[in-house]
Amino acid sequence: MTIAYTAERPSLRHHSVVEQVNRSEREGLLVRTMDTVDRRRGILQVTQKGELIPGRLAGDHARELKEMAPHLAKALKRVEKFTQNTADSKAR
Repeated sequence: MTIAYTAERPSLRHHSVVEQVNRSEREGLLVRTMDTVDRRRGILQVTQKGELIPGRLAGDHARELKEMAPHLAKALKRVEKFTQNTADSKAR
């Protein structure tokens, strides 16, 4: 994967991607090498340490969702009740 390819993703700017790549490289999550044919092109490779991050984040997010589930369900019920009340008022 290249920096340019990554920056083409929606809502990402090249300089923002470069900044994130620099940070990730310092943290040992990515290795950057230069393309042997086009020296302007940086090739990115995820390290073993970097490969662990998505699994850890998924676990963190799952725990957070489990913790927040009752609050989210309660909020959704309030929204449903409000929507129903609004629809009933318009029907009159």
